Amino acid sequence: AYTSQDCSVCGHRQKMPLAERTFSCPCCGMSLDRDQNAALNILRLGLQSQGGSQEAQRSIPKGIVTGESAIY
Repeated sequence: AYTSQDCSVCGHRQKMPLAERTFSCPCCGMSLDRDQNAALNILRLGLQSQGGSQEAQRSIPKGIVTGESAIY
C-alpha cells in the first residue's frame, strides 16, 4: 500500500521523496503532515478489512483530517 503517497481525502497518488514531510494534494487541495495522511489511510484500510462500509469510513471525524481537534 502507498499510504503516505495516497491522498486520504480523494485518493490521488503522488510520488514523494522521504524528506518531504507535508502531503499537499494537487487534486483536492488537502494539505496535511505526511504521517497523519498515512495514518488516515491505514485507518481506512483497517475499517475496510473489518467489513466497514463506505459510510463508516467517511464518518472518520473531520477534525482528524484537518488537525483541528484531538482524535475522539
